[in-house]
Amino acid sequence: MRKITQKLKRIMLFALAFAMLVPTVNGLAATQRQKAVTAYQKYLSQSQIILAGEKVKSSNTKFAVADLNGDGTPEMVIQKKIPVVNRGAFAVFTYSKGKIVRVMNGNDYEGFLGYYAGTGVVRTRDYPPMGKNIYYNEYFSRLEGVRTITLLKKEHSVNPVNEKPIGYYFSGRYNRTWKTNRDGNLSRTTRSKFAQLLKKCTISKGVSKFKFYSNTAANRQKYCK
Repeated sequence: MRKITQKLKRIMLFALAFAMLVPTVNGLAATQRQKAVTAYQKYLSQSQIILAGEKVKSSNTKFAVADLNGDGTPEMVIQKKIPVVNRGAFAVFTYSKGKIVRVMNGNDYEGFLGYYAGTGVVRTRDYPPMGKNIYYNEYFSRLEGVRTITLLKKEHSVNPVNEKPIGYYFSGRYNRTWKTNRDGNLSRTTRSKFAQLLKKCTISKGVSKFKFYSNTAANRQKYCK
């Protein structure tokens, strides 16, 4: 009987310690999230923002905030309101080790089609450059540290008669965990294999759309959170 009582006491003490720990962990996550949001608001309030090497007036930008990889710390996307040919159009930022880190740039031939919540995978469209008749749907990997890497690419013809994909590619250094890829050569693959890899890296989730807001003081306060 005494052994049972002692065992129950140990279980109760463990449960109490765990209950006290959970709010602390949640508090740390909330603090990290708040630090990121505060840093993003400050960054957005600058008079100019650099997008793909170009200085853009903040009033000519819009932003979106979403937790792309599900770690509790949101990422920020900034995009030009009216893209100009061969000018920077968007950038993706994350908050790491106490500072904002730019992880991705894109020009105005590229458009954000959305992201796969909790996976860190974003989908973009690379519009055809002058003189070419193909474009690509590209899938970039989960945020790995402070960078993104190309996972998959789908090639399309701009000919209206042939809008279906004409080529499928995946990272030449693909492995089962998707964690040791680095930008490099893409290998051609089949439609079925491409579908399997896409399902794996997006954990079978559907694409979510970014909600963009004009970069104004009121919107930063209301939606950058």
